[in-house]
Amino acid sequence: MLLEDTTTEINVVNKKEKEGKFLVAANNGQIEVVMECLLKKFCNIDYQNKYGQTALMLATLEGHIDIVDILINHNCNLNLQNNYGSTALMLAARSGNDDIVDLLSTHKCNMDLRDSNGETAFMIAVRYSRTAVVKTLIRYNCNQDLQDNTGGTALMIAAFKGQKYIINALLSKKSNLDIQNKNGETALMLVALTRRLDAEEIYHSLHYYLHSEENRGFFPTISEVWRKPADYPTGHPGTPCYTDMIDDHPYDRKSIINVLAKHNCNLDLRDNKGYTALMWAVRMHHEDIVQALLANNCNTDLMNCYGENALMIAVRKYHVSIVGMLLAHKKCNMDLQGYGGNTALMIATRNGRKGIVDMLLAHNCNKDLQDDDGNTALMIAIYAGHKDIIDALIRHNCNLDMHNFDGWTALMCTASKGDKDVVEKLIRYKCNMKLHNYDGKTALMIAKDKNHVEIAAFIENQLSRNLIWDRRKALMLVLATGRVRVRRQVVQTPVIKQRMDAALTTSSEKVWCDTFLVQHIMSYI
Repeated sequence: MLLEDTTTEINVVNKKEKEGKFLVAANNGQIEVVMECLLKKFCNIDYQNKYGQTALMLATLEGHIDIVDILINHNCNLNLQNNYGSTALMLAARSGNDDIVDLLSTHKCNMDLRDSNGETAFMIAVRYSRTAVVKTLIRYNCNQDLQDNTGGTALMIAAFKGQKYIINALLSKKSNLDIQNKNGETALMLVALTRRLDAEEIYHSLHYYLHSEENRGFFPTISEVWRKPADYPTGHPGTPCYTDMIDDHPYDRKSIINVLAKHNCNLDLRDNKGYTALMWAVRMHHEDIVQALLANNCNTDLMNCYGENALMIAVRKYHVSIVGMLLAHKKCNMDLQGYGGNTALMIATRNGRKGIVDMLLAHNCNKDLQDDDGNTALMIAIYAGHKDIIDALIRHNCNLDMHNFDGWTALMCTASKGDKDVVEKLIRYKCNMKLHNYDGKTALMIAKDKNHVEIAAFIENQLSRNLIWDRRKALMLVLATGRVRVRRQVVQTPVIKQRMDAALTTSSEKVWCDTFLVQHIMSYI
């Protein structure tokens, strides 16, 4: 019994050695050794090492097509996956070996298997810009609309990387343009979201994967490529590779938008945050994409989950050129109210964006809309202390006497804040100083309550002058007309009305004498 156990152990050891030798031979392209192992049946043709790699995978990685052909002819399993879910086809697609991809596809390997990231060989070929492999897989009718673990498709990857040729190839096969990933993003949105990665950034991002033996055959997803280099552990020195992930051609985002729009993609789909492609393009300051989307008549007035439309985002981000594009678009409603009742003008005012305020006023935006607290853009400018914007709003004839939902006017807000310059300006432009808020207080009372002595004195002085002017105006109107009805309507002060009634009572003919009335009014003044 002991002899049998020892023999079994020796056989196991010998078998592992032979299988290890078989894998090394496949990896190194040693055809004779591979053939010897296969003919003498020294080992399992589908033997996998501790990383899950088979002889077929190793030969594919190194580009040994002769050994791949031999293994296929000896009925190896084409669809085995390594520890990270990669098949031989995926490895060939990543390395761009079109001949091996064609050979594997001819022998009907499963092209739609997915790795641990949920990516197919086709997605991997697109991500690594393997155009020849993409064409081959399309020719063999792979499923182009499968989604990875994040919901991404091959079209999204191509859009993200700006691969116009691959996008055209996909669209010719009727790929679904409006599939959304788990974030709700479409291919169109990813064009608006993307930025160019340079070779150094990609090198640092992938360094860990390229130099770690345990990760051989495992490749990061798009989201992982975008991680900061600092997020990855430092690897040992090596040559930077996979800079071919960056396309040689310039990223013509505008033409890609036009291609997608031409094939009737939905320009106005929203992601999980309510953002459309236009909103993302505005946020990322991609003027070319904004221009293309507007030219294709996207909806400029949709709101995201934060109560902002594209114009509001452009105003908040201070993208002046994009604000100009949106305002020039005929269908853009600049007076839409978003979260808190804010308009684009209010957002620009609150953030002190004088240039954008001027642009909005030049396009005749509504200056007197009120937010959820009843405040107008003028009140917001007063609270924020933006005097240049206050000047602009007053010059464009905004309503100076509107009440917010506490009954306060712009003058009351300024009197409370203690800004004498703005008080003088509002009074100079004929605001109403006698209005009361819902507590029954005027601007003068508020200034006194806040102990703003100079402002209170100024308002009192102006009220006194206005009173004298009103009386003189009443006298002039009385002298200018001979009709009793008009004189009774114009002269409103209690003292003058009392003296007028007395004058009428003492007149025997009950007819007013202008000279007598003037005498009484002048004595009062």
